[in-house]
Amino acid sequence: MSELIERAIDKIDKQAEKGETLTKALAQYIIDNLICDDEKAQKILDEKKTLKECTSNIMAKAKKEATDGMAVIPDNDVFSWVEDYFGIHKNTEVKTQKPKKSNIIDVDFDSFM
Repeated sequence: MSELIERAIDKIDKQAEKGETLTKALAQYIIDNLICDDEKAQKILDEKKTLKECTSNIMAKAKKEATDGMAVIPDNDVFSWVEDYFGIHKNTEVKTQKPKKSNIIDVDFDSFM
């Protein structure tokens, strides 16, 4: 684990200690899923970006979705908002496999008659 990754994890851990349940859940998501390389760690370490502000940003977006003061936001949407806030986007590239070569031989039995 690189020094940048360790520093990013430490930053999020320290900020999560002061937070509520949602903030702690977001911190766990960030640590488990987003801080996976130096480039992403550097974005987490941006001094302008905080876990508290990220949580506030998510709450503001959820309020916009609310009806009668209630909102049900799927986890994936919330996590996407976290990624947007920090400017981190997980690789969503789908790798396709080449078809495996087959040992089956295609034979036209009409040619034998």
